[in-house]
Amino acid sequence: MRQTISMKKFALGFVLACASFASAQIDPARTVMTINGEEVKGGEYYERMEFLPGVGTMRGENFIEAAPGFLVINRLIEEKLLLQVAKEQGVYPTDVEVAALYKEKADDIKDFEKNYTDAGVSRKYVENQLRLELAQFKLQTKGINLTDMEVEKHYKENPSRFTIGKRIKLSVIAVPEFKKDEVDKALGSGKGFADVAKTLSTDPTAKDGGNLGFIFDLDLSDQIKGALKDVRIGGLTPWIKGEQVVLRFHLDDIIPEQLKPLDAKMKRDLRRSLMMDKGVAKNDVEALLKDARKKAKIDVKQLQFKSEIQRMLERYKIGG
Repeated sequence: MRQTISMKKFALGFVLACASFASAQIDPARTVMTINGEEVKGGEYYERMEFLPGVGTMRGENFIEAAPGFLVINRLIEEKLLLQVAKEQGVYPTDVEVAALYKEKADDIKDFEKNYTDAGVSRKYVENQLRLELAQFKLQTKGINLTDMEVEKHYKENPSRFTIGKRIKLSVIAVPEFKKDEVDKALGSGKGFADVAKTLSTDPTAKDGGNLGFIFDLDLSDQIKGALKDVRIGGLTPWIKGEQVVLRFHLDDIIPEQLKPLDAKMKRDLRRSLMMDKGVAKNDVEALLKDARKKAKIDVKQLQFKSEIQRMLERYKIGG
């Protein structure tokens, strides 16, 4: 409960990750599924979802087992307090701001709306998560502004942060050592590398002609880098000895190191990132939330969790 609700929890990835565990509202009397003809109704589904044992949450480095229903109440307390603090601080996200962020996500991410609707998540739910994301951001960056000049200066002075490393496209043939000559003979006869890989390679990529795709140069072993040192695009490495097989690589392509351009999207995202960095030093959001927890008047009506929630409130000094 003491951990501050972070931007990461409410970023799109969080929304869509949660979507896989969420579902549209189900009538308790509706059949959710059948198992060998035996029906499971919505009521049973919700009850199991609320009290399912063996699940929980991480608190620091420790796993704390807790019923999903308890975790939901816990999360709702934090979310409601966050929004209430944002309102008290005069930075509560408006509907216009939420709509703008929603459009931004839809523009930036392929199939944004389809992904969450296919998962049974409502637009209202997504908009609520975006409102939480905005509330956290606005609280953390209250009173902080950055000019275009400051953003551009950071970009120019930190090129490594915005550089995509060198990428190398490889294909591989992996065989037991006694089959090296058979591979070399096939390649020497004019057969394509992909065809030989499909027929002789024992690597899982054999069905795709040995295609490994693009790999960052930094991710290659020193052994492979050494074998590629004098190889040009379209060429082959010498044989490399592995633990159980020998390998030969085909250098398909190279994409040199690239500096990502400071386009409108990057400028927007960089501005927000820099504002958050400054905000962490300037605004103590956790202190605001801690004070809100201390003053909160919380009355849990869900009898199954009332005593457990009350112990949690006392343990973390929430409420008067």
